[in-house]
Amino acid sequence: MPTYDLYSKRKKRNRGDVPEVFQYENFPDPFRQQVMHILMDLFPVPEKKREEYFKRIHDILCREYGLKELNQVKGYKDRVQFFLLSCEDIEVLDKFSAHLNTMKILDKMNCMNW
Repeated sequence: MPTYDLYSKRKKRNRGDVPEVFQYENFPDPFRQQVMHILMDLFPVPEKKREEYFKRIHDILCREYGLKELNQVKGYKDRVQFFLLSCEDIEVLDKFSAHLNTMKILDKMNCMNW
């Protein structure tokens, strides 16, 4: 997966506004959005299967947190995305884990050939 050296990134780097070390204490919204895009690029899910796919992720997270629903947003994809943007930082890692576990399960079931 390529990364792009955008003008704004070069400018920040030249000004010294970019930290030299990564931190894992908090996950800002832009990072959370980028991860969602990266995961969807790594594991593309056809439009007609996306709701089913995100329902699996939603159900994994609900089961693990002991919840009936993550939130009241309409549609499983939107629920999972809203959760990703509004959850505590430690729960961001849970979401990534649920995403990867779903892909592993679907791969074992030979469902990755959509």
